[in-house]
Amino acid sequence: MTPFIASSQPFCSEAGLRWSAGALASRCQAEIRHFAANSNLPDAHPFNPHVTLLGLDTQPLDSVLETTSQLAAKLAPFTISFDRVSFGKIFHQCVYILCNETPELMQAGAPAREAFGMDPAAKCMPHL
Repeated sequence: MTPFIASSQPFCSEAGLRWSAGALASRCQAEIRHFAANSNLPDAHPFNPHVTLLGLDTQPLDSVLETTSQLAAKLAPFTISFDRVSFGKIFHQCVYILCNETPELMQAGAPAREAFGMDPAAKCMPHL
């Protein structure tokens, strides 16, 4: 699959990373919109494609944005590549693309987990 570059610009409240993939980002957004529009699920809303390093329950948006901005400023850009499409039983993870667990990607998740009061050594599943 096509890799994209993780940037130091904050993107979303999920501690995701902004990407600069152009065609890949557009294609993913189109697929998300298509499936949301054609789903029989009332809660299937389109969302911006993003790579999730950690999931947050309920946190104040201002605090999340401030923390993710601080984390993003410390990250050097790196390439993220993808492994395969997978699925889960959690509503927000029904279908996703697993990221290859490169040292750069996995090292980016540890300070994010720590900043939000989670165990920085906890296993994560980076995915798009």
